[in-house]
Amino acid sequence: MPAEETIYLIPGFMSPAWMLYPLERALRKPGRTIVRWDYPQVLTDPYRTVDALCEEMVRSAAPSVSIVGHSFGDWIARMAINQSQLPTIRKLISICPVVAPVPFASVFSPVLGKLIPELVIMNDRELSSSPLSSTTQARRSIIWAKVELIVARPEGLAVDHEIWGAHISCVFQPNLWRIVEQELSTSGDS
Repeated sequence: MPAEETIYLIPGFMSPAWMLYPLERALRKPGRTIVRWDYPQVLTDPYRTVDALCEEMVRSAAPSVSIVGHSFGDWIARMAINQSQLPTIRKLISICPVVAPVPFASVFSPVLGKLIPELVIMNDRELSSSPLSSTTQARRSIIWAKVELIVARPEGLAVDHEIWGAHISCVFQPNLWRIVEQELSTSGDS
């Protein structure tokens, strides 16, 4: 029997997909295919990474797709949702998303931006905050770590859940896994 839903777990910049293995295990259940999607290549044009995710989602032909993006992985997910315009994408769960310039990127982007193009996006206010297209049917939920020291939270950003934890440690916490499961299990209707 084919899976009823495919869930893509997208790690952050320079974070390997194995970091999301505990979350994957927590989300396993009948009818789900969970893909810990890894960047085909880092330190390359991020838009090629977006293309690769779009191709993967189209190739899977899943009847229902949800995406869980952590940090810069959320930016990759937003761009792939906007680019693919797949009507089967029902949810985007954003964990500590890059939605504003990242402090370390502002330091390193001027020097390393040509070698590490992801830094250019993370340093650009307009690019980093790119929203989901108004034409997408995907519902977005944002989870934020209360001890966030890596990515900046813009004033007024509507956050659905806050958890005690830090940027990296939160993906290893059972309380985050429960929130993600709760979000996946709720209707896509807003």
